[in-house]
Amino acid sequence: MNRLYEEIRNWFAEYSEEGYISFEYRELQYAESEEIFLSTRILELNLGGGVSVVLEPTGTNVIGAFGKIDLYLRGHKDKKLFLLLIKEEEKDERFHWEVWKNTKQQEQILFNKKRHPSY
Repeated sequence: MNRLYEEIRNWFAEYSEEGYISFEYRELQYAESEEIFLSTRILELNLGGGVSVVLEPTGTNVIGAFGKIDLYLRGHKDKKLFLLLIKEEEKDERFHWEVWKNTKQQEQILFNKKRHPSY
């Protein structure tokens, strides 16, 4: 998860340098195991005007995935999306993050720099 956070900071580095976005880390209040709790933080992307995007790690014991992060606007956790860490192939040790709207979603969206909008 720390690597994902670093990638996100790199994606938005230009906006951060210009003062349009800031990054804040908070301690995780709940985790499914102590090991996750000790090494994991919540990332908030503050977009100005009180709008914040929250990335909150919520688990590693997910069927079909190796990690899960809830992605939502602060104050709107009920409308969250899921970021799932997916292994690319059985024999491969490469992973990628996918965006899911819900656990029954048929289509997943790859979560990477190419997917974030450029203005």
